[in-house]
Amino acid sequence: MDWLHDIFHKSPEIALFLSLAIGYFIGQINFGKFQLGGVGGSLLAAVVISQAGVTIDNGVKSVMFAVFIYAVGYDSGPQFFNSLNRRTLREIAMAVFLAVSALITVVVCAKIFGLNKGLAAGLAGGALTGAINGCVHILPRFMGQGLREAALQAEKELAGSGGARGPGQLPALPELVGRAYRVGPAAGRQVAELELSQNDRITIERIRRAGKALEPRPDIVLQKDDVVLIVGRREGMVDIAPLIGVEVVETDGIGLVMQTRQGVFTRKGMNHTTIAAVRTTVDRDLRHGVFIESISRAGQPLPILPETQLEHGDVITFYGSPKDTKRAVEQAGYELPYTNKTDFIYMGVGIVLGLLIGLIVINVAGIPLTLGSGGGCLLAGLLFGWMRGKHPMYGVMPSAASQLLKDFGLAAFVAVVGLNSGLQAIVTVKQSGMTIFLLGVFVTMFPLLLTMLFGRYVLSYNNAALLAGALSGSRSANPAFGGVLDKAESAVPTVPFAITYAIANVLLTLLGPLVVGLV
Repeated sequence: MDWLHDIFHKSPEIALFLSLAIGYFIGQINFGKFQLGGVGGSLLAAVVISQAGVTIDNGVKSVMFAVFIYAVGYDSGPQFFNSLNRRTLREIAMAVFLAVSALITVVVCAKIFGLNKGLAAGLAGGALTGAINGCVHILPRFMGQGLREAALQAEKELAGSGGARGPGQLPALPELVGRAYRVGPAAGRQVAELELSQNDRITIERIRRAGKALEPRPDIVLQKDDVVLIVGRREGMVDIAPLIGVEVVETDGIGLVMQTRQGVFTRKGMNHTTIAAVRTTVDRDLRHGVFIESISRAGQPLPILPETQLEHGDVITFYGSPKDTKRAVEQAGYELPYTNKTDFIYMGVGIVLGLLIGLIVINVAGIPLTLGSGGGCLLAGLLFGWMRGKHPMYGVMPSAASQLLKDFGLAAFVAVVGLNSGLQAIVTVKQSGMTIFLLGVFVTMFPLLLTMLFGRYVLSYNNAALLAGALSGSRSANPAFGGVLDKAESAVPTVPFAITYAIANVLLTLLGPLVVGLV
């Protein structure tokens, strides 16, 4: 063991990454229907490794948690601010209920088992900030709904009739399609005539005549046995097919690469204009060959309907040939380029602001109240994510980069906690026997179960992912929330978490002095 201690003393970061590697290996093992998960596995591995004697600088823990909670807030900022309404009162009620039930539980246990003020306060502080198994394993069984299933349901409700698709999933009947036809009944008709007959739902992009490619000008008259490439909306394609001729497989000489471009809508004089009005106002030559694939506002999808109003700042994804989409983006506003690079200026300023907010302390009746670095970075992440939704040219953070910050930040934070506290935890159990350990389990689980029942039957939570997010936030339980995100594979639980987490930071700060005063 001495040689291992020497290695960890010389390079403590080895212990950190060893905890992550072993922890994630353990976390993927199924024990019946139970799976510990990467975060829980990392904590367990870190506690075991800590017995060799290792200490990680607490600054590492602070940095890891700051980037994790900022990324959580950043991803959920637009949805969070859009969700602030009277319904968020139930998140406030849940956080208050858990804090009150936890206070009563700790005080009663302290009275029954004769705990002194220090032990009671320590029991409250340790037990009331963790509940991985409760939020990840017990709650889905209680609700009869898996977290992933519940998250998909919530995403589908948010997305409307279009539904929500998981990674790698595509619609069997895509909205935009391309088809090649040999001209029959359409012989003698002009290109523009056929396109207008479908209200520009389709575009003739290529024409092959006698083995030669022709430019599909509006006034070109189609001849029998021409082969044409048509691109457009599926319903338009179905309607135009009988008018054109027989669909063919060969596409030699009429192949075309299509492109999607994202544009930020800023066209002057068209703010709050419906899609139908835009089509009527904009010259046909400018919108020819361009189709709207999707529209989002502050990160939330909008339906592509004639009555949908466009607002400045909306992100429109155009589909068409490269030259047509380039023209459309220039006419709509400006292009939002695809990039996989993170805007570190934006991210750095956001985290600094969050840490500064966390330093603010307000004294109420002699009790210092603060959001702390975690609450400050969460608030900054929410704000900067929301601003990114409003001004998408700034603050880029690709989803892969954000996911890495969340996964690595939380797992490393938990591992550092285990490495720094694991040895002392084992010593405390040996000195105090199993009483403190069992009391910790009870104080952790009993208020959690009560709040779960309160949320389900009094606050009418019907979605397991939303309830899990609110529940983990009510405990300020970051490892538990990481487990929820891991199982849900979605940001859906983040909105209720953000609200209850901010309130819990204040309420759980008050809990310590109240426990000391009542025991």
